[in-house]
Amino acid sequence: MTELNKPLTLQLAEKIRTIRDQYNAAYQLFNQEKHTVPVGVEEKLRSCLPLLEDGISLAAKIKNAGILQLLIQLRQKTDKVFSGEKSIAQFFWDETVGIWLRELMKIADKLEIAGRIEQQAGQALVKQHNEYAPKILEQVRQTVQENLTDTKQNSGKEKELSKEVQVLAIFADNPKLSDTEIAKKAGISRTSLYRMKKFKQVKEVLQSSKADLPKGSKSKDGDIEAWNE
Repeated sequence: MTELNKPLTLQLAEKIRTIRDQYNAAYQLFNQEKHTVPVGVEEKLRSCLPLLEDGISLAAKIKNAGILQLLIQLRQKTDKVFSGEKSIAQFFWDETVGIWLRELMKIADKLEIAGRIEQQAGQALVKQHNEYAPKILEQVRQTVQENLTDTKQNSGKEKELSKEVQVLAIFADNPKLSDTEIAKKAGISRTSLYRMKKFKQVKEVLQSSKADLPKGSKSKDGDIEAWNE
């Protein structure tokens, strides 16, 4: 799959992981030399800047202010090293850098789920040649966005949203699964499954679209006859 075909959420998750890895590589090199600044640390740190710019651009496209703010703060902090306001040692000793990177990695995990769900839903629905696919996919995207924007909400709400996202991913990947099978795969009860509004909406749309499909039969000679009931 090309970069252009990947959901923006998945692209951003991958970009954040690359940013984290690059910062870690710079810190490990710095730490190996007992907090001196060997050749290569500055180069690795500088290579984070274009990655941050790419991340900021992607975060702006998905309109997530929380991710955007973290990436901008990290870029500004890194810029201070190259403007002379901070030394590399001061940069690495700054606890906020580690806090921001850890927060970004938590978000990247959610972005990864979001991107995979959108990918799975799109692929599964396209295979079905379902005229209602755009509506179903939009429901998936809405739930994913709710999950991403609720990162600072209470843990119960976040857990509930995450489970609904998982359910939609499972259902989109295999719409033929029974409710019992979906609940089992998601690790929830059927009662919890039936409380999920987005799941019920998506299922109703998909079932109504199947009801609209013509019935038919195939003769021994291979002729196909179709009719609407």
